[in-house]
Amino acid sequence: MGFYKQREIPVNEKQTDPMRRILLVDDNEAIHGDFRKVLAPDIVDLQDREEEAALFGESVHKADDIRFDLDSAHQGEEALEMLRKSWAEERPYALAFVDVRMPPGWNGIETITRLWEFDPFLHIVICTAYSDFEWQEIVTKLGRNDRTLVLKKPFDNIEAGQLALTLTEKWAMGLQEWCKLRDAKQDASAAKRELKVTRQQLAHARKLVADRAEEIGRRRHDQVSDIVEDSCREIRDASTNQRKSVKDS
Repeated sequence: MGFYKQREIPVNEKQTDPMRRILLVDDNEAIHGDFRKVLAPDIVDLQDREEEAALFGESVHKADDIRFDLDSAHQGEEALEMLRKSWAEERPYALAFVDVRMPPGWNGIETITRLWEFDPFLHIVICTAYSDFEWQEIVTKLGRNDRTLVLKKPFDNIEAGQLALTLTEKWAMGLQEWCKLRDAKQDASAAKRELKVTRQQLAHARKLVADRAEEIGRRRHDQVSDIVEDSCREIRDASTNQRKSVKDS
């Protein structure tokens, strides 16, 4: 995909950036609001937090300065369309918070499966307040991997923030390593092509040298043959003249 053409992945911890894009997938609009208060507070909320911290002689934690670019989907089908759009725009999501129950459409597990079919790099946090799926059942359906974590509802703000920060960082570092590996493979392929061209040029040069040597050899052979032939002619002429002189005398 096009966005993988970049050689370095910019990660700026002080502003919203493409590497901190998060997709919220939940049929409850209130849940979207709760996540936004934690992950993308508006300026007024940040100012209130700073004033409260100053009042008690505290400082706002560094993580509070980090804001995420959040998009909302209320059904799994909508989430998949938004994921496809993000790739088309070369602005991929790093992480999705996905609710387990989202009637009447796909449940969370099916949604995650569909999302991963399109984007296997996407990290997932499964959000649930129910025991619809045991952990072992989730593992059976989604497989063992390091891209899935579970967040119980009602979620703790600190836990949600830590998950968002950690998994988007992990996604960015993983993608950066992928880009380095891709570039290394491209460099290796380029070097292999250059070596092939060099070998072809060397083979051509060797053929030119061989042809030149053969030409020089033919010329020398012709020259020697001419000399021998001239010498033989002179010997024959001398012999003929000598016999003629003897005969005349």
